[in-house]
Amino acid sequence: MKKILPLFLIIVYISNAGLKFDYQRLDMHYDGLVFNDNYIFFYGANNSIARTDLNNENWELIKIINEETDIIKIRNEDSGFYGISEQSVFRLNSEGRPLNTKSFDAISKFKDVIKLDNNFLILNENSIDILDNDFEKINSVYLDENIVPTEMELFNDNLIVGTTNGSLYSFVNGIDNEPKIFDFVEKGYLDSAAKIYRFKKYNSDLYILVGSSIYQTNDLKNYTKKNSGSLVFNIYDDNIYSIHSYTGFGSSDYNLVKFCRSSDSIVEQISNPELDRYCEMLRIIGFEFINSNLIFAYGSQNLILRSTDGGYNWELISYLNPSGSMQWVNVNTGYQTERKEEVYKTRNGGVSWQTQKTGNYNLKNWSLGYSYFYSEDGRGVIFGSHSQVNYPTTFYTNDYGDTWDTTCIDEIYGYGFSSDAPIIRINDEYKVFYPSRFKSLYYTLIFTLDLDMNCKSTECIDSAKLFNIQKYNGKYYALSFDGRHEDGYGVDTNTYQILTADAPGVAWDTLVNLSMMDTIINYMSIIDDNIFLSGIVWYPGEDTNSRHPLFKVDLKTNTYKRIRLDNESGYKAFLIKWENNIVAGGDNCLLYCEDIENNPYYWKKEPVPGYFVWKITGFFDNTMYAYTLDRHFLKFTFHEDTPVEEPGAEVIKMYNYPPYPQPANNRVSTEIYWDARYDMQNATITVHDYTGKTISKPGEISVNKMNVYHGEIIWDCSSVSSGVYFINIRLGGTTRTVPVVVGR
Repeated sequence: MKKILPLFLIIVYISNAGLKFDYQRLDMHYDGLVFNDNYIFFYGANNSIARTDLNNENWELIKIINEETDIIKIRNEDSGFYGISEQSVFRLNSEGRPLNTKSFDAISKFKDVIKLDNNFLILNENSIDILDNDFEKINSVYLDENIVPTEMELFNDNLIVGTTNGSLYSFVNGIDNEPKIFDFVEKGYLDSAAKIYRFKKYNSDLYILVGSSIYQTNDLKNYTKKNSGSLVFNIYDDNIYSIHSYTGFGSSDYNLVKFCRSSDSIVEQISNPELDRYCEMLRIIGFEFINSNLIFAYGSQNLILRSTDGGYNWELISYLNPSGSMQWVNVNTGYQTERKEEVYKTRNGGVSWQTQKTGNYNLKNWSLGYSYFYSEDGRGVIFGSHSQVNYPTTFYTNDYGDTWDTTCIDEIYGYGFSSDAPIIRINDEYKVFYPSRFKSLYYTLIFTLDLDMNCKSTECIDSAKLFNIQKYNGKYYALSFDGRHEDGYGVDTNTYQILTADAPGVAWDTLVNLSMMDTIINYMSIIDDNIFLSGIVWYPGEDTNSRHPLFKVDLKTNTYKRIRLDNESGYKAFLIKWENNIVAGGDNCLLYCEDIENNPYYWKKEPVPGYFVWKITGFFDNTMYAYTLDRHFLKFTFHEDTPVEEPGAEVIKMYNYPPYPQPANNRVSTEIYWDARYDMQNATITVHDYTGKTISKPGEISVNKMNVYHGEIIWDCSSVSSGVYFINIRLGGTTRTVPVVVGR
């Protein structure tokens, strides 16, 4: 009996756990970067940082605080970094891992942070809050309510604060002293008030962007106007670098220029025209010199540019514009073809992206289509859409996109391939399907190509428009459209078919006909001998729950039925199966059904707050990639708690749910399962900080047993400061560690 019990406990845990997953948003905008000797950290949206090494080879996305707000500023300190998001403050180690975090219920948003001695100063809308080393508030210094501060900096013995009205506040020898005020208008430097945007320090000088001009000072009393500046400027080797936009005759040129210190009238244009291309597409927020040659620029839509020659040439190493035209070949490698007619590749699961180029053509000037295919052996192909004269029709790679070739295939020249054109790879051949219609006649052309892109044959299916083909259990299944193509409501019948074939040629058999009034089928998924179809159907006069139906086709009986879901108003189906669950996207959630065969009408929700999960683009084991309706890109990681086994003859298992709430304030709990041969009341339960020091006190930890193998561990954490802690549970020789974030 003892040997059977652990397996029984596993079954109980899984059946009660439901669908468990973590998710993170991969599309980012970057507002700054910091670096040390090993890493570069780009920060901005979603309280996350994208970390890479100096060689741009290893990328990782690190979540700082579990909030959807933005990181405002990160600064260096001796052993790591510190920074703020809109309403939180945090410290990081030298690898960018959170050491201590704290969130505030602030009415206003934080604007800047700086460390002075052992205190942290946080700039608010009309005050400077003083926090101790544990982020506990000590005091606040209030500013003139008629000014709006922008940012702050330490310069010599002064804390300086910029404002939107051209005034510079300077606190000398301590924040408690009355500030000195330097008014650029009053002193005659400006004709009218202008916003103080940026502070940049270099050696003994301070550079300030006031309005559209850069001023230099070394004493905060006398200022020298250097040149007309830009929001995007920096100082390196005593020279001012700025990305300038020159507009004329209906066009704009963006260049990195250098203003030489020896003579401010000497301006050297550095960057080549490639920088224009990226500035036209996206918006550069800033750039930093890592050394004299290595420069990184950053901005919106995952924009990261790199120069290795001091700014003369630039490489786009990260950019993502979620569009839905994406294919993954494994959990880390994916490609996207987007509407600006460019191809991007990721090697690290979507954290960073790389422009794909060919030696002969700039892809921006090439007429790409959305019909594409990539395979595990590194081969990929994209077909053009109505290619221009003297332009290629096909773009292909044999080495995962390291190099690309182009060719013009006469047999397919002039056809406008779209995302409805399936491509199937069979050994050394591609089957390229071109679904179309002539008046009311629907047909599908099939082009057979070899791996060198030579057309071997052309065939035609003259009775159906095949636009989704999948392989299942050695056979091919196709979703086909056949019927009238007319607009209207309540009168038209759209006839869909499920076709099947042993090989993807012209010989297809009809498995089932689906005649549905005013219905558009978007997605097809094959799971456990069932084909699931979803789309949109209009029922005039009925409620909105009838808009997103799910149809189930039984491959054993060749019959279909509609599944009317209680959650249809927030349902968008592109189904996958994880463990025993059928999973679909939804409004602010993922929907899942635990028994689609016997109880297909009972679906549960797991929250994904703020996102309508719209389209699943890739699924590998426990990892799923999906777009949201508002064009965000999410990565889901499904999981169940990993059991910890006791060394020795007997195996003792414990499992737990993630602690709740996170971050915790005064009380946190974790639901736990254990081997019923042992009593949780006899467990040793302690709490440690990140250094390993035991910080729990008698009476702070309690156990609420629900039955002999299941209960709840509760920790009263009201006496500790904000930070990361670990609850260690030791029972029968096995230890379970539960990380907890405390934030106030």
